[in-house]
Amino acid sequence: PSNGGKEFDFENRNGLNFAGELVTAIEELNAGTKVNSGIFANHFSQSFIDTWNKTDDLKDVLRSNIDTAISGNRGNDFKQVLRMIKSASERGVNREAFVVGRGGFDAHAGVMSNLDANLPDVNNAIGGFYRGLKDINMLDSVTTIVISEFGRTISPNTNDGSDHGWGGNYFIFGGGINGKKIYGKYPASFHESDETMLDRGRVLPTRSWDSLWYGV
Repeated sequence: PSNGGKEFDFENRNGLNFAGELVTAIEELNAGTKVNSGIFANHFSQSFIDTWNKTDDLKDVLRSNIDTAISGNRGNDFKQVLRMIKSASERGVNREAFVVGRGGFDAHAGVMSNLDANLPDVNNAIGGFYRGLKDINMLDSVTTIVISEFGRTISPNTNDGSDHGWGGNYFIFGGGINGKKIYGKYPASFHESDETMLDRGRVLPTRSWDSLWYGV
């Protein structure tokens, strides 16, 4: 999900009747082959059983210890991602993608106070994730990309806010990245006379946003 990996309710804190009706029904549905069984039913049953077993294994993974302290609104989500990365070899996985998201930046008014409140939280979470990758010796094996849903206007509106724009910034760090470079053309000026600027401070992108995936 776009808002990050959530902690599974393995302890059944929500009080669902897993031990009763649900488990009984599932076990009956996926019982041994019967006279009226077919290839599709058998395949479904086997896939379900495999998923159930993998979920039990995943439960242990997501309960494993991560020593790195990660603060911020999405700190626990980044810890869950670290647990999954740390267990990739054990789970027989060689490539995965994880998404952790954070909202609250659609500041059509008071953009400076919005950023003052939100950016330190983002910085703490991503910084902790970076340290966590180093702690589990996976920094060179993981590529982290920080993106925004869309760009914002450079010039403010009448409410000291920033409206929807076009071009924006994307940050990449991690294994195999030839870093400390800016790709695309950075505006020489934020005046509308600059070739990269449109009306109302909207930046004209010089590269497609998805071109960043070419090297990943």
